[in-house]
Amino acid sequence: MQKQVNLVYITIVGSGNVARRLCHAFRNARIPINQILSSSTTGKKLAEDFNSQIISSPNEITDGSIVLLCIKDDSLKKSYLEKFKGNYLLCHTAGSVSIEVFGDRKKAGIFYPLQTLSADREIDFANIPICLEANNLKDLSILKILAKNISKDVRVINSEQRLQIHLAAVFVSNFANHLYKIAEDILKEKDISFDILKPLIKESARKIQILSPEKAQTGPALRKDKNVISKHLKLLDKHKEFQKIYKIISNSIIETYKA
Repeated sequence: MQKQVNLVYITIVGSGNVARRLCHAFRNARIPINQILSSSTTGKKLAEDFNSQIISSPNEITDGSIVLLCIKDDSLKKSYLEKFKGNYLLCHTAGSVSIEVFGDRKKAGIFYPLQTLSADREIDFANIPICLEANNLKDLSILKILAKNISKDVRVINSEQRLQIHLAAVFVSNFANHLYKIAEDILKEKDISFDILKPLIKESARKIQILSPEKAQTGPALRKDKNVISKHLKLLDKHKEFQKIYKIISNSIIETYKA
């Protein structure tokens, strides 16, 4: 990890999960958060927690800052971004939004931490990939210095690549978690705790660290065990949506490994 360099001011825009976790990461690296731009009560609390100045308008942002827009992807619209007119490096933290959203702004970039972030869950940023992009090499260099203070895995990734990464991340994180929720609902019907699956989930996560997803695949669909698949589908007769998901994923596995 790099030594902390006091070359810039940092302004965080927003007060949600990404904002809070980045504030923690910077504080752990002894990098102060100078300003929090938010009008919400959570924003005021965030500013108190990190001894930052609370501001309510882009006009109050200190020139020379790195401004990290930790807001929803669909909030990154031209009409909103045009409010940020100062002489500072304006970056968003979204996975699915191109750098082109900044239009002809020269001092613009991306600071995207590739991880699922929750406001109340502590996380070590050291091994989280930070994906960077900027409209010029000087600002990219500044972002690299900042990112290397909180992570050992800093990568220059263009917008097209980042969107592809974000798509893949939805499959392995968001979709996987939804499947956990379905599994929990299935178990509740027979008064079984979800805890019984946690060792299986842990081992599946560990296994993927040393095997490719292809090599790690197991289960009735891989074996083309129609008898087991039929039993499972019958159990899901009262849950047509779950049944549909089971069929789609099973058929996808069968097609993938049909050779």
